[in-house]
Amino acid sequence: MKKRYLLIEDAEVYRHEGKIYLDHLWKRDLERHLDYLSEIHLGSPIIDAPPPSDKYLPVHPELQKRLVLINIPIYYRATRKRMAELPIKILEDIGILCHVRKADLLHVCLNEHPLFYGFLFPVLKWFTSTRTLVIVEATSHWRRMNATGWRKWDMKLHEFTAKLAVKYATAAAFTSQEYRDTLAPAEGLYRVIPATWMDEESIVTEEQFKLDVAEKVKNFPQKIRVGFFARLIVDKGADLLLQAAKIAKESGVPLVIDIWGEGAERENLTRQAQELGVEANFCGMLRYGPQFFDALRQYHFLVVPNRLDEQPRIIFDTFSQGVPVIASDTPGNTFCVRDGVNGVLFPKNNPAKLAEALIAIHQGKVDFVSLADCARKTASSRTHRSMHKARADLLAEILPPIKTLK
Repeated sequence: MKKRYLLIEDAEVYRHEGKIYLDHLWKRDLERHLDYLSEIHLGSPIIDAPPPSDKYLPVHPELQKRLVLINIPIYYRATRKRMAELPIKILEDIGILCHVRKADLLHVCLNEHPLFYGFLFPVLKWFTSTRTLVIVEATSHWRRMNATGWRKWDMKLHEFTAKLAVKYATAAAFTSQEYRDTLAPAEGLYRVIPATWMDEESIVTEEQFKLDVAEKVKNFPQKIRVGFFARLIVDKGADLLLQAAKIAKESGVPLVIDIWGEGAERENLTRQAQELGVEANFCGMLRYGPQFFDALRQYHFLVVPNRLDEQPRIIFDTFSQGVPVIASDTPGNTFCVRDGVNGVLFPKNNPAKLAEALIAIHQGKVDFVSLADCARKTASSRTHRSMHKARADLLAEILPPIKTLK
């Protein structure tokens, strides 16, 4: 693409000794963008310092030449906490608008800033030739459970401006059908493109899959290994798994539970497990890569009991290893998981129903081998490459010419 493509992203970019460092997953994603874009103007917080940890990796030198960095500090989140800085933040907004005005296409993720984009996109459509692509991956920043008082009005304002941003965007991509249905008008250039990180080389081979299944069924369902991979925060629902495990244990279900991740609820969850008498192994963090996929492969099921509506990438990661999922029936989960086909669904925020699913598995009422096989087959069409191909096809409709991915 020969046009000026401006991508605005909150993630920090470290610049040190002539190299650009990005979070290892974001680096992979950005480099995949460059498969079909000749150049990207990247608007992010630019930090001139060594990266803080080894999870930041250098961009390939040849690809680095095709990145134009624009320093855009993280200011929206700060504004909420320090209203005295608002005048300075407004000046920063004006600086951003200067960059946006020069762009042929503006690519943003709606998740954190619907207020700003809800007002910006109508202006861009009416008064400029800049085209806009908005990606909707989550709404949990403003859609909160049981919101009351000013939070309820804040949620309504964010929802209103999010819909404005989508309405006036040239095109939008959503990670679940529910986002498409609730945020977009009936007509428009909209696509539902699930988010995923894994690629073809990460999918377990058929030969290895058969070996894994043969090993797993030796002691199944007398021993059921389940995993949980997510940040340890309330929204992800690890506490629901522990409550369900207690109920299942009382019914004689022999569970082995591994909880992977870190977060604010780690201490509370550890204490909860002890109080409930549930044996759960808190395994810490595991970096995305071969060891991550090897860890996934060892489980009979992965449990995804999240409370909010986002579409978790972990589901497709898990499917890639021939492991079915037990998931809450949130819109993001039901878009990926077909009950009784590649996983098991239960009503969200309901540990008793999750326990019923675990008990049914123990009683042999669920065909584990069939679920595992269908899970692996589902993964083959939901790779990171296929996600970017779909996005490239969408971009080609907005601002051709663009390289098409095979």
